[in-house]
Amino acid sequence: MSYFDLSFTARLQQRLNLRLGVNNIFDKDPPLAGDFVSQVTGNGNTYPQVYDSLGRYFFAGFTVDF
Repeated sequence: MSYFDLSFTARLQQRLNLRLGVNNIFDKDPPLAGDFVSQVTGNGNTYPQVYDSLGRYFFAGFTVDF
C-alpha cells in the first residue's frame, strides 16, 4: 500500500512562512483486517499504526518569526 502526500512551503516575507499540503492525495482506503485482529490490536478494521485510516486531509499553517 502506498500513500502519496504533497506539501508546499513558501517564505512570503522576511519573517512570514506559509505551509500548505494534502496527505493521502488519492484517498486510498487501508486494507481491511479480520475480526480477531480488529478486536485485539486494530481500530476500524485496519491497523492504524501502519496505515492511514483518516483518508485524505488538507492542512495549512503559517509561522511568524520574531
